[in-house]
Amino acid sequence: MLDFCAIKIKRMLMASSTDFKNLWKRYQKEGVSKFISHVRAKFKLAADIAKDEEAAWFVEQIGRLYLIEAECLMRRLTLGEIRKRRNKSDVSEILKGLRKQVLELQQDKRCHYGKMMETALAYMLNGWDDLLKYRHWGDYTIDNMVAERAIRPFAVSRNNSLHFSSEEGVNVAMTFYTIIETAKMYLSDIKGYLIHVFRELLSGNKNYEMLIPSGISV
Repeated sequence: MLDFCAIKIKRMLMASSTDFKNLWKRYQKEGVSKFISHVRAKFKLAADIAKDEEAAWFVEQIGRLYLIEAECLMRRLTLGEIRKRRNKSDVSEILKGLRKQVLELQQDKRCHYGKMMETALAYMLNGWDDLLKYRHWGDYTIDNMVAERAIRPFAVSRNNSLHFSSEEGVNVAMTFYTIIETAKMYLSDIKGYLIHVFRELLSGNKNYEMLIPSGISV
């Protein structure tokens, strides 16, 4: 029974991993390396540590972009709908305002900023074109924190990996982490999701794409 479920789950994961590999190749081709979350983090440091009021304004404006992303998730928009939402006029106005403010602050010779603020301004302006690439696709995010959080369990349990004992043990752990961490990205009831998947697999459901976390709601 366990072997049967393992084979079914592996096929289900392969269905989703193909899309991920294609997406990653596209990111590499496009040269995507900067995220708006990185910009926000730099301005947040300048605001919290250096108490820079200008930096606080940038954090607030970038927060408006996050609200729009949250709206897309709450409404469960398709990738095409997300791309369309990201290219609406309100998003364009926020981004234009951010760039305008960066240019004005850098060109104002009367103003002197701390090292943190200077770093944040330079980072944002130098990587501006790269930062806008998230608007090209619906499956590219403004924030890579999801990826960073997803690998945390691997780092936390790295000592346990010494006791997997075999290649088979490693494969079992890999499958476990992949299912759980992917499910956490889309669902709140992980236990309910696993119960649903195992029931569907045992009943003969072979529509693996509909069984991946992004394809169902429990």
